[in-house]
Parts: sequence; structure tokens; C-alpha cells
Amino acid sequence: MVFQRLQDGLQPAGPQAAERSIPLVRLIRSALLVACFLVPAAPAAASPVLVLGDGGRVVRERDRFVPPGPPVRAAVAHASHRRLRARMAGISDVRTALAGLLQSGAIGQVEHDERIKDLDDALFIRNQLTGTRRRELDGVLGLLGGIAARGELDATRLNALWLQLNRNVEWWGFADRLPRGGERVRFRGSRVLFQYFSGQGLQLHPLANWGRASGLLKGGYATNAQEFLAELLPLAARRNGAMTWEYYFVFMGGSPPWTSGLSQGTALVALARAYRDLGDDAYLDALRSAVRLYAFRTPLGVRVPTRYGNHYAEYSFAPRLRIINGFVQALNGLWDARPYTALARTLYKRGDREARKALPWFDTGRWSYYSNLKNLSSLNYHVLLRDFLRELCDRTGTDVYCAKAARFSRYLRRGRP
Repeated sequence: MVFQRLQDGLQPAGPQAAERSIPLVRLIRSALLVACFLVPAAPAAASPVLVLGDGGRVVRERDRFVPPGPPVRAAVAHASHRRLRARMAGISDVRTALAGLLQSGAIGQVEHDERIKDLDDALFIRNQLTGTRRRELDGVLGLLGGIAARGELDATRLNALWLQLNRNVEWWGFADRLPRGGERVRFRGSRVLFQYFSGQGLQLHPLANWGRASGLLKGGYATNAQEFLAELLPLAARRNGAMTWEYYFVFMGGSPPWTSGLSQGTALVALARAYRDLGDDAYLDALRSAVRLYAFRTPLGVRVPTRYGNHYAEYSFAPRLRIINGFVQALNGLWDARPYTALARTLYKRGDREARKALPWFDTGRWSYYSNLKNLSSLNYHVLLRDFLRELCDRTGTDVYCAKAARFSRYLRRGRP
């Protein structure tokens, strides 16, 4: 318990949007900011990660398996401060939700009492803080209260949300420095990555975590990958039974919890490889469950029916926004899952039909579009799309994917328009 650290002598330092269609005008305003939050930039040699160790000491390490993330634009994150503070009143809803889970038998008395104690500890430490530290913990508590108030605090989300709560208490109460917007952090003894979103605290980042797991497996670091996967699997939520690793912060008008076809595709790639390389049936079970997310229409899942088949949305709350690199990565994940489940074969086939028709539209003749809003990809995201297409070409040998990967490589010689 975080509160135990105080007893040991340490002192602390100073209606859901996913159920609505996001208006197109808001998507247009937000499209240029999307890349700053979730989509990884093209891989670099190593990315900096802040690591909180004993006594609140923070050190900066470089991790070559972590995709770099550009800083979050403060103006976007700060827009939610007042709303998140207002949701602090939702803490009573958290207590009510936990009581309901206990009464229904979804959790036992011991777990209920431990969750309540963690919540009380968080509120106690929050009351000792001022300034940025208090604001950030307010944001995390407000997000949790909002999820409970909307009736979304089910038993499958408790592991992830309470890990996030306790890690934020630990950082804002004891860390000897503050992160900058967009910085990735982790905690000594754990490999799980968080990202700092100003006003919303440290947030679990499924894409970064599954990208790192995939990198470890690809690099042959089986033991490290196995230990990392043992941390990630229990953080899954269930959406109509489908395992998915959700996001719990407000983004682009969508309220948490929400999920992503991009991060889920990256999870499928990692889980398929983990099962092939390590042979643990737990990875196969998780893979088969995670595939089901693509069968559910948004906002529950990420499937968007089209004239030719399925598009798989990058954001479960924004079915009208079509981001091409996330769609291609979803197909990479479904392809890797094909040997293990007939559902993946069906979902890949329907997504492939749509992608073959849609992909040429994203080719301007000189560069790539990032989304259906006709915003040009940044250099990093053009390269990312090219890389995802190369991987899909290598997997499938499909002419259109191979040709577009080659064309997008040639465009790099001339530079971004």
C-alpha cells in the first residue's frame, strides 16, 4: 500500500462520448494533433524512459525497445482540467460501484477492502499535495470517478485502473522530479510503461507496451518478454468477453474507457509470436479472445462496416475517422492470428477487401495522407505507414501492399511536399 510508505517515514512532496459519433468538424480540428498522442514514431536507436526507484529518486534510462513518443501538446491536455476536477465528486460513485461488485459476487470482500484502502490512501496523499502534483492526482481521481459515474467500472477494469491509481500516487507523492508532457515512465521492478498527459497524470499506454513486448520477442529476449507479458495480460479488460488493453484518459472528445484497433493489432502480433516462440497456451487463449474485438462494431469494438468489407478504427469512439497506418497494423495482427482462429481469417479477409480499395486513395502521388481528412502524414508517420505495409507485404505477398510500400519509399527521396 502506498500509505505504508508514509508510516515508514517518507513524506509526500510538495452520458459516455464513446456512445456518440464525434462531429466531423471536431475531427478536422483534432486530426493534426492525433499523432502526438498514440501513434508511435518510426523506431529509433533508443528512447528515454524515466524510472522511479527507491526513495523517490528518478533516473533517465534509454530503452531501445520503446518506440519514441513526441511531446503532448499542452493546450490539448489542459482543456480537460476543469472538467476533471469537477469529476472529483465521482469518488462516491467509485465506492458505490465497488460495493455493487461485492454484492454481485464479481469481487470478494478482501479485494473490495483493498481497493477501498488504496482509494483512501490516494485521497489522503492528494490532500497533502499542492500545485502540479495535486492537480495531476486530481486528474487521475477525476477520470476514475467519471468511469464509475458512467457505470463503466466493472471487475475486469480494476487491475489496470488501480495499478494506474497507485502508480500516480507513488509518482506525485514521492518522485523527486516532475515529467514533461509526453514523457514515458516506469517504476523500478516493473516493465509496464506509462505516459504523462498534463492534467490527466500518468496513463497506461497499451501501444507502447505491446510494441515493446513485440520488440523483445523479435530481438530474441525470451525471458524478458515472458516476464513482461506476465505483467501485461492481467491488465486486460473485457468488452463483451473480448480481451483488450484500454486507454483511460480523455482524448479527442472521447471519454474513457476506449480502445484502439492499432494497439490491439500490435498486441495480436506480440501474442502470436509469443505463442510460437514460447509455447504457453495462455498466449493462445489471450490471442483468440483479443481477436474478437474486431468482430464488434464501434464503440464496443473497432469494426466499421464498409461497402467492400470492414475498416478497423484506430479509436473506438471515432468510427468516421479513418487512419490508414492503424488500419494496416490491424491487418498485420489479424494475419498473424489466422493460423489459430477461423474468426481471424474471416476478419482479415473482410479488412483486406476494404484496404485494397481504400489504400490507393491515401497515395497523393508524392506522399501519403494520414487520414481520410486529407491531412498529409508527417515524415515519421509516412515512414511508419511504409514500414507497416512492408510487413504486410512480407506476410501476404499482396501486390497492392508491396507496390505501395515501394512507392512510399521512393517518395522519401524527394522529401515531404
